[in-house]
Amino acid sequence: MSIWITRPEADAARLVDGLRELGLEPVVAPLFEAHFLAVPQRFEPKVDAVVVTSRNGIRALASAGRVA
Repeated sequence: MSIWITRPEADAARLVDGLRELGLEPVVAPLFEAHFLAVPQRFEPKVDAVVVTSRNGIRALASAGRVA
């Protein structure tokens, strides 16, 4: 059985081996690419917490120097 993977290429590549081990045939067709924009250094919002819903959110924050 084939399974369609629409995640960005780097994320999709991580799934392929595991899906094949389960007997599935992954078809990788990314629907988007993630591009992270620069954040102005003086942008310092006052927040107590941040909820991130994807790996790309974490990557974006890390590339902006907002998380370690």
